[in-house]
Amino acid sequence: MMMLYVSHPYTGNEEANRERAAAITKMLANTYPDTVFINPLDTFRAHQGTGGLSHEELLAQCVELMGRCDGVIFCEGWEKSKG
Repeated sequence: MMMLYVSHPYTGNEEANRERAAAITKMLANTYPDTVFINPLDTFRAHQGTGGLSHEELLAQCVELMGRCDGVIFCEGWEKSKG
């Protein structure tokens, strides 16, 4: 089974970006049920803004997770994201 990382901006408008990324991931999962879509904004939600992990630590975990995926889907605005 293929696993794809969904790269979506987060910083700037965190709540709206989280909602858009979730909607995109849901649409992809419904369209391609034999593919696993990894949305890091959901995956690391428990760590965001809690003070538990630094931004750099979260990014390092995202890079690790991305490296385990078969590919990346780049959503609009990804290149402007702080991460």
